[in-house]
Amino acid sequence: MGGGGRHDAPGRRAPKGRVLARFPGGRSATKESTTMTKKELAQAVAGKTDLSASAAEEVLNTAFDAISASLAKGEDVKIAGFGNFETRERAARTGRNPQTGEEIQIAASTSVGFKAAAQLKRAVNG
Repeated sequence: MGGGGRHDAPGRRAPKGRVLARFPGGRSATKESTTMTKKELAQAVAGKTDLSASAAEEVLNTAFDAISASLAKGEDVKIAGFGNFETRERAARTGRNPQTGEEIQIAASTSVGFKAAAQLKRAVNG
């Protein structure tokens, strides 16, 4: 019946919505709920280039590894026309356990942020 997505469980229906795109394998994207997997992204790249799907996936993995390595070193990654990845420092703070109400200490951490470029925002908003 479906393509193996989370809405294919018995008794569940896919959300109704306007079809925005068709992914390889026949899956369609609707306004309400859409996720493109790395495999589907590789298939889309392969479809627009002369690469095989496995070669396209290897290229994507290499690019993701390079982005991850740069962020791990504290370097920002700027991709013109797409957006900027940056690390953000979160200070240590006091939180509360929601089950017991007990105060707990939350350690400082580094997170990754993404800011979309104007070109990407225009593409998404039509």
